[in-house]
Amino acid sequence: MRPPRARRANVRAPLKGDERGYTLISLLIALTIIGLTLMILLTGLSTAALGTAIVTQRTAAENYARGQMEMIKAAPYSPNPTAVPYPLIGSLGVYTATVSVRYWVSPTFTTTLPASDQGLQEITISVYSSRMGADPVFRLQGYKGER
Repeated sequence: MRPPRARRANVRAPLKGDERGYTLISLLIALTIIGLTLMILLTGLSTAALGTAIVTQRTAAENYARGQMEMIKAAPYSPNPTAVPYPLIGSLGVYTATVSVRYWVSPTFTTTLPASDQGLQEITISVYSSRMGADPVFRLQGYKGER
C-alpha cells in the first residue's frame, strides 16, 4: 500500500511582466463612478417623467377649456349671462371650469356684469384640477359678439 501523498501548499507561479490584478481600491473607485453615473441618469429620467406629466395635464386642461369656449361661442348671444348663463360642459375627470363674462367697452376698459351691453363680451375660462392647488392649471380668454 502506498502512503498518502502529502498535500502541497498552493504555490503561485511568479508574475511575469505586468500581470497584476485589480486592487480593492480600484474596484471601489470604479463602482463609485458607476453608481454616481446611474444616480445622475435616474435623476434625469425622473425629471423628464415629471415634465411629461405636467405637459400632459396642461394639454388636457387646454383641450377642456377650448371645448368649453367652443360651446359658448356656438350658443346664442346672451345680453345678460348672469340671468341666462351660457351652457357648460361640466366636470371632466379631475378638471372643473369656471366661466367669467365681462362686457368689452374699449381696448383699455372692460366692465363686470351687469352694465350696458355693447354687443361684445370678454369670456375667461379658468380650468382647475383637483390634484393641483387653488391656482388654475390653464386660463383661456376669448370674445363673443352679438351677430
